[in-house]
Amino acid sequence: ILPREPFAISAAIALAGGLWLSAAAVFARLEERKDERADDADVSLAGLLDPLQEDQEFRNYIATRALLISTALAPPFLVMLGNGDDGFGNLGLLVLASSIASIVSSYFWGALSDWSSRRTLMLAGAASGGILVVAAGTGILGVIDQTGYLIAGYIFVSQIAYQGARAGRKTHLTDMDSDGRKSVYTALSNTLIGALLVFGGLLGVLADVAGPQSVLVVLACFSLSAIFSAFRLSEVQQDNS
Repeated sequence: ILPREPFAISAAIALAGGLWLSAAAVFARLEERKDERADDADVSLAGLLDPLQEDQEFRNYIATRALLISTALAPPFLVMLGNGDDGFGNLGLLVLASSIASIVSSYFWGALSDWSSRRTLMLAGAASGGILVVAAGTGILGVIDQTGYLIAGYIFVSQIAYQGARAGRKTHLTDMDSDGRKSVYTALSNTLIGALLVFGGLLGVLADVAGPQSVLVVLACFSLSAIFSAFRLSEVQQDNS
């Protein structure tokens, strides 16, 4: 007889997979609006890179979004701050903290980004940088979290910051003037950020060599730098009002 816990986990994974497939079926029925300049778009590589050369706002946006990658990369290294080999023993608690953070912060970030996506990105960078500095300090001082609640608290705040970065960058790109090339801006930004995420794997090497606290210091610097990068963005919501 199979243990009940593996069966329950398998059932949950199967349910999640079914929900993903259902979501895919729903999205497949959506009709996308065609870009105003789609027929005249330059599909060459040089043409696709034009926004980086021509649009200062877009360059600032890419820089800010690149620095806020730190909010997505931080959680695994926060988990590594756990108590040695038992660091993953409280994984359920950490997943719960992450889920609650997403739920409780979604309305706040959505409302704030509709008012000012620029300020949303600045606040997300500040929140992420602050909690990562505290977490790194914990690791440097050798504080051991026996219960898992301390790490769960770090995960909770960092995931709130991550949700803010997501809401802010999506809203900013939507409201930013793209001269009828929204799909080009979106594809280019996603491609560039995806390429940078590949290099994020190097942080794992740093963690093996110098410990997760060293990675958290680096990520904290990225998050705090995003505040100044986002400051240079325009208030696109006010510009469109």
